[in-house]
Amino acid sequence: CGDTWFLEGTTVSPEFIVSALINGVSRCFGVSAVSIEGFESLWSPIRSDTPRPDARNVVIYARQVQDAGSGFRFWRDLNVNGKAEAGELGLILAGSSTLNDFSVERDAGGTLSLTPVRSGTGVLRYGTAPVPDLTSIDVAPVGPYSTGGIEALPGWGYVFETDGGDGFNRYGAVRITHVGQDFLILDWSFQTDFGNPELI
Repeated sequence: CGDTWFLEGTTVSPEFIVSALINGVSRCFGVSAVSIEGFESLWSPIRSDTPRPDARNVVIYARQVQDAGSGFRFWRDLNVNGKAEAGELGLILAGSSTLNDFSVERDAGGTLSLTPVRSGTGVLRYGTAPVPDLTSIDVAPVGPYSTGGIEALPGWGYVFETDGGDGFNRYGAVRITHVGQDFLILDWSFQTDFGNPELI
């Protein structure tokens, strides 16, 4: 965390919200308390955290119904500068594109699946039960991640491990909010900090 520290703020409430953080830039935090006499406590254990971008209510079609809009890429470094920037995140592509992290596929029985596409991409269902919100997916689990399709179930969370192209993995999370016959609706988040599995 380094040796240079700055006071982020103070509060009299049991919670404190840090604002104006930049996605993908890690920050370290420590907390202390000051008594009414003005004595400061020891710091809490130091915690490093990295904010990440997300989006909600994204519609993705089944490729067998509509190729356009049936694929998804968490991040594509279009200007090859190694930084996740606006216009490079949460890209909805044709399901037939080999650039996708995953496509939505519908089998003969009508089941929709999230199917990894790009080499170095795998998926894993998060936990053993539905999750109440996207923010319930806190840390990418240790694999193995499947390169085959996995059924898309409403309320469930999924974690994707993707190849960042620089020797480091990147992690994205998806929570399915609706599964229809021809499309699904999902929320997604993506940790832009290379190799960092924190998704909350």
